[in-house]
Amino acid sequence: MTTEYFEPSVEFEIDQGCSYFHIIQLFDLLELALDITGCSARMQFRSTVQSANVLLEASTTNSKLALGTTDGNVIVTLLPTDTALLKSDCVFDCHLTFLTGEIVKAFSGKVSLNPAVTR
Repeated sequence: MTTEYFEPSVEFEIDQGCSYFHIIQLFDLLELALDITGCSARMQFRSTVQSANVLLEASTTNSKLALGTTDGNVIVTLLPTDTALLKSDCVFDCHLTFLTGEIVKAFSGKVSLNPAVTR
């Protein structure tokens, strides 16, 4: 079975070297909250889509991503040490893995980075 949903494009404005918190709510094609009960998630930040170098990885495994259940919420929590790894604007996407093994791109976007002056 293929999961049908609306894939949002989002922009994160991140202050380099500071904590960052963001909630993305996912919806199905009927505009109802997507049930992501039991899913896992993985997200990578890269300088460009083509870049082989991963600047930062967030996942449910490393606790930088948390998932709601029937509310469709994906919660991104980055520590100052995480955002310090970002040196300029970059791109990201997030993949969800359902209990069935199906993997879908949940959302994607870009980071507008505010460089740190205070270090």
